[in-house]
Order: sequence, then structure tokens, then C-alpha cells
Amino acid sequence: MKFKTKLIEFDKENKNGRIYPKNLMDNILEQIDSKQKPLYGELEQDNVNFDISMNNISHTIENVYIKDNAIYGDISILDTAKGKIAKELLEKNGSIGIASRGMGTVNADGTIGDDYKVLTFDIVTNSSFDIYINKKSKDYYTNKIQELKETWEKLEWKNDSLTNLLG
Repeated sequence: MKFKTKLIEFDKENKNGRIYPKNLMDNILEQIDSKQKPLYGELEQDNVNFDISMNNISHTIENVYIKDNAIYGDISILDTAKGKIAKELLEKNGSIGIASRGMGTVNADGTIGDDYKVLTFDIVTNSSFDIYINKKSKDYYTNKIQELKETWEKLEWKNDSLTNLLG
């Protein structure tokens, strides 16, 4: 399951009262680009431990880019234990949230300081930016069509190979 989605918004106050200023956008993108590929995310966030736990990995984040006042990327839900929970939530509830995980200074006015370090983007129940992915999105269906096309191509290749073997 793969989705193109907004990961973080800039110059907009989120539900936590925080504002990520637009001048951080390029810096955050550079930080993401410098990390191991793919970038792994977890199901829910551990606000105490900033290390990514292999036991909690549910998805990957790739193909990250800037558009307007936000950073976007591709979220691929994995077939891990936590990924299966995320898939089930999507199937039953229809949507799951995306939230950035990082550390840095929060100024008195709620703006995030220049020392902010992004770690990853996690799947959460409630997103502080109202960023949600859902199975009804255009990207969900586009990706399902692509998966079916790839499966069909593999079947055609196997059929051609079998035909060539049998001559």
C-alpha cells in the first residue's frame, strides 16, 4: 500500500500550538535527504525515546519533495506487525494520520527554532496538522491500479517464459 501525502506544513499553527517557519523547509528537506534510504517510520509516536525501534516500524518514507508550503513524500505501508495494524486501520476506519517526529527549541510564541532536527514521520491516530491518508484517496486507487498492472506484467512474463520452454 503506497500513498503520496503531505508530511509537514510550514507557516501554519498546528493543533499543538507549534509553527514550523518556512525558513526551516529547505533545512528539513536536506536532513531527510541525508538520512538512510528508505527512511523508516513507526506506528504511533514515542515522545520519550527518539530512536526508531525495529519492533515498531510500519512504513517507509521516500521521494520527498517541497510543494507550496509543505513537504510531501511517498508512504509505503510495510508487511510488518505494525504495518499490518496500519493496513487494518485503513481498511476499517478509512484514514490514518501522519506526524513529524523531531527535536529542537520551541520558542515562547510556538515557533520551532533553527536547531530543529527531524527524525522521521510516523503514522498516528490524530495528526497535529490534520494530515491524513485514506484508502479513498486518488493515490490509493492509482497505486492499486499500478500494483495490478505489475502483477499482470509478471504473469505475462511467466506465461511467455513457459510458452518458450514448452516451445
